[in-house]
Amino acid sequence: MPPLTDILHRTLVVGLLGATVAGVGVGWGVHKDTLRRGQEVCSGVPGHRFPGKL
Repeated sequence: MPPLTDILHRTLVVGLLGATVAGVGVGWGVHKDTLRRGQEVCSGVPGHRFPGKL
């Protein structure tokens, strides 16, 4: 059986990895939502085009 410090260290590392993955996922979702809302706001501006959109 591994020592207690090893188990605690692994628990900490896996927990921090999970929090990092969750944070990246939430950040990406917020980023995409912000871009979508910006396009909605600017869609009423005459002559305004977004890159890649014709």
